[in-house]
Amino acid sequence: KHKEFQKALEAYREVQEISRRFGHRKLEGDVLGNMGLLLRKQKIYEDALNMHQQALTISREMNDNQGEALDLSNIGLIYHEQNQYQKAIDYYNQALQKNRHVGNKLEEMNQLILLGDSWKALGDFSKALEHYNSAKAIAENININIFTIWDRLVELFGPGALEDSEQEILLLKDAIEKSRQLEKTDMELQYWERLCEIYRKQNEITDQNNCLMQMESLIKKQIEHSNDKSGYYEKLLNIYQELDKKKELKTCKRKLDELNQRQIVAWFDPDTVQMDEMIPVLQVGKSYKLNMQVVQTLPKYPLIYQGKIPFFKEPRR
Repeated sequence: KHKEFQKALEAYREVQEISRRFGHRKLEGDVLGNMGLLLRKQKIYEDALNMHQQALTISREMNDNQGEALDLSNIGLIYHEQNQYQKAIDYYNQALQKNRHVGNKLEEMNQLILLGDSWKALGDFSKALEHYNSAKAIAENININIFTIWDRLVELFGPGALEDSEQEILLLKDAIEKSRQLEKTDMELQYWERLCEIYRKQNEITDQNNCLMQMESLIKKQIEHSNDKSGYYEKLLNIYQELDKKKELKTCKRKLDELNQRQIVAWFDPDTVQMDEMIPVLQVGKSYKLNMQVVQTLPKYPLIYQGKIPFFKEPRR
């Protein structure tokens, strides 16, 4: 990876030199910005900052407001990653004003999210909430995927943040509805789980049980389309225990036992495969490996072993 990084950096420097030679300032600024991103990814922050500051100078020289906004935001990201959150906020705010000036709503939304992240890191959850909500309003207005904002908003109400459970409940219900509209079942399930936990802490049994039943319905749908059924059956097991559904609990335990006790089948030709090799095993449609130390204790071709790993019975051809 280090060699790839060096090659990419050298390629950018060559393009920078060519663009400088021919006076293509816009291209030179873009290349400097890309070099900054590459260096930031490698956590070489001082050099990355230098590249973005050079790019910023070029953007201002060319009156490129959008380019200037991007450069300011990238400098803010460097300061945020170095835990210099107030400096990050200063640059994010400058980038925000530039994006508003050019009417770029998408970048305005992204800048508000970044500002929320930095205010949250500083421990000012009210200002973080203010910026996340502003980003959420823009996202809804321009009709784009808003789960990034929703996750930040929901996480914001964790322990030590805002002790306003009613606000959190409203937020989660809103997130559930959006998840349902976009058919994001896994996301919807996660939000129901969070909501259930709130009601559990409040000892709101009726609301808690309603959440559990909603989760049960979603999990059953996921089981039909998932290869990893055991994980969902374990979740169902916990739900039935809480709801005290004895019949369903018994059925769920049986299903889980069946999954856990399926055979592992390893197919190989003992005349061509050496005992120190790894044996291919077909599991959930993918090729896996079974350690030969295990294989040596089992019958020969085809190897069949009772274990706790799901499998496909058909041999790989």
